Formats: sequence, C-alpha cells, structure tokens
Amino acid sequence: EAFGSNEPELDVEVIAMGMDLLQHFGLSDLRLEINSLGDKASRDAYRQALIDYLDPHFDELSDDSKVRLHKNPLRVLDSKDKRDQEIVKGAPSILDYLNEDSKKHFDRVKALLESLNIPYVIDPEMVRGLDYYNHTIFEIMADSKALGEGYTTICAGGRYNGLV
Repeated sequence: EAFGSNEPELDVEVIAMGMDLLQHFGLSDLRLEINSLGDKASRDAYRQALIDYLDPHFDELSDDSKVRLHKNPLRVLDSKDKRDQEIVKGAPSILDYLNEDSKKHFDRVKALLESLNIPYVIDPEMVRGLDYYNHTIFEIMADSKALGEGYTTICAGGRYNGLV
C-alpha cells in the first residue's frame, strides 16, 4: 500500500518493490501483467460500451454475469465461466476508452517500467476483483511447479485514489 500521490511513479514503485521482494525470495520465472482502468470518466464510457456489447448476449451469459451486467459489467470480464470467457473475447477493450489524462498516466507507467528493465505484458481484460480500483492494476505471476501448473498470481494490486 502507498498513500499520498496521484503520480504514476508511485504505481511503478509498488510494482518494482513487489518484483524485487519476490526475486529476493528466490523466484525467478516471474511475469508482470498490467492494465489501466482509467479514471472515472474513462470507466463510465467503457462501462456503457461493455453493456452495449454484452446485452445482445444476455441469454448466453452465466447467472452471475447476468446479475453483474448492469451492476458492474467490468466484473463480467473476470468471469471464470467458460461461456462468458468466449463471449468477452470479442468485447471492446478498456484501453480504447481511456481519456487523454488516463492514457498519459498509463504511458508513463509503461515508460517507467521499461526504464527499470521490468518486462511486462498488457492484459486489457484484467479488471481485478474490487470495484474501487482506478488507473493502474497489476498481477505478478510465477511459474513454479510448487504452485501448480502454469503461471499463478502471487502478488496483485492497483491504484485506488478515491478509497481513502
């Protein structure tokens, strides 16, 4: 957790500390995935676009996603239901709905990660499970047999300016 700054540098500092800590513990095969949920205006624009996309698929959605569709449609993107996952493959990307300020914030995060030689993958479908996130969200994953098959999320978080 970090408080007191709206700057993207703080997002990168938190991510870098997480990566450093996990590497210090001996984990070497790490993958960082990031996304931006933008500010409130960006999320509101995307929310409507997502509803417009998902509404015609309403009958095909899982029961959970039907409930989420008008409450918090971003959570449909996070569904574990196979049918929902197929439907959202064609959904619009939140990155296409970021306003100028949100784009600048995310571009700065990416540039800072690159300057620190921290490789990352952008996952435009990542939304995290909590509704209060804005701007940068991330997951650090490890590929370790001790954690199961494939990559497993071992550290995750994001920015939530309006919570405190």
